[in-house]
Amino acid sequence: MERYSKKTLWPALALVLALLTATLAGAAEKAAPKKSVSEQILEILLERKIVSREKYQELKEQVVAEREAAKEAGAKKFQVKYLKAKGLALESKDGKNSVRFTGRLQLDGKMFTEDHGQSSSMYVRRARLAARVRWHQYYSAVVEAEFGRGKTFLNDAYIQFAWWDPLRFRFGQYKQPFSLEEIQSDNWIWLMERSLINSLAPSRDLGAMAYGMLGPRSLFWYLSLSNGQGKNESNDVNESKDLAGRVSFAPLRHTGKSYFQDLYLGGSFTYGDQNSKASDWWRGGKMVTQAGTTWFLVDPSVTENGVRTRLGAEIYWAVGPFAFMGEFVRADFQGLIKGEQNNDLAIWGGYAQASWMLTGEHLQYKYGKPGLITPKRNFGWGAGKGWGGWQLVARYDYASADSGWRSLGYVDPLKYSDGARGWTLGVNWYLNDMVRTMFNFFHYSFDQKVLVNDTLIDHEQGFMGRIQFVF
Repeated sequence: MERYSKKTLWPALALVLALLTATLAGAAEKAAPKKSVSEQILEILLERKIVSREKYQELKEQVVAEREAAKEAGAKKFQVKYLKAKGLALESKDGKNSVRFTGRLQLDGKMFTEDHGQSSSMYVRRARLAARVRWHQYYSAVVEAEFGRGKTFLNDAYIQFAWWDPLRFRFGQYKQPFSLEEIQSDNWIWLMERSLINSLAPSRDLGAMAYGMLGPRSLFWYLSLSNGQGKNESNDVNESKDLAGRVSFAPLRHTGKSYFQDLYLGGSFTYGDQNSKASDWWRGGKMVTQAGTTWFLVDPSVTENGVRTRLGAEIYWAVGPFAFMGEFVRADFQGLIKGEQNNDLAIWGGYAQASWMLTGEHLQYKYGKPGLITPKRNFGWGAGKGWGGWQLVARYDYASADSGWRSLGYVDPLKYSDGARGWTLGVNWYLNDMVRTMFNFFHYSFDQKVLVNDTLIDHEQGFMGRIQFVF
């Protein structure tokens, strides 16, 4: 005998369907959008015959249209915007809050024209990704990671308070305010690599900085306190901190003459009491050429127990499509100890470089450093397009060290030199504000022969090229 008969099955199915229908109707009622106050008032007016049905329908359509417009305006409170040379950003309508994901990719190649201990090669010079956040207009944070040359590490990580242009604050890991060349972004440096004296600059470190701008781009000032150990070194090797400062000002801007508007003079310094081995110094006590050749290296066993100071002087001048910049830097090391020896020694040097924009662009000076370079007309075909921006660059740079570095054994005299000098010529093509190609020819000579792997050289020369994408 069947367990369930048709007489009992059909009523059961009907009950299930009824329950399901009631459930779906309740869910639909909950899912239905709640009527606005305006719509409820219109229904009351219609029920009481205060308005006609035609007028009711007209007013209801108007209420719905206003509601949709309000939703659309709310959706546009944050909007995606394209920022020149900075890529895409999610920004609030009032501009006080934003999130930007930026990056850069630099693909390089180098080739030596003569015998050299290094091989010609192609490599990823820089590959960086960063998140840049700004909120409530005055507060911002930056976190940037580097993936170039097969290494991964934290580059920038800082928070800024920008309540007032003359006085702002920065905390975290950032570039120390020393050397115009160093603080200029490598997105926009005129040659592929910085000069010989860049090895003396402290670059990034952990600390706190106050800085600001006075007048309409008339004076920029910076004062920073840091560990003095370089980036990603969270444990300082001594109790002392390094003090760094920089000032850059336009002495003749007030004259109103166009050719003095971007003439800037400046100076910078660092001061710190050291107690560390050379291997713990910034850049490990190493100095390199544009091609990456190490021509000066302090013995890792050398200890510095004294004051280290750096002094720098700088100039920047841009008139029309022409621009010039130069620096002189000196670093003094006190209390250099190796065995029974204790000496004070120094390293110094400088550079001068000039740029000519063949396509007429003016290289402006912004926020205390040379700004981004954008072509007047992007490269392309069709109406409004052009050949992009073309730039010619020439630089002479040199660096020298006291002879005692080698004669006293602080630097291996069989491998390294106490002086280098050279020149570089460059051609840059800016296809648009985000894509650039670079081509350099360099020649450097050394005061004494330098050992590169198993090859002794007294000079080097060659070509370098780069394709760069910035977003």
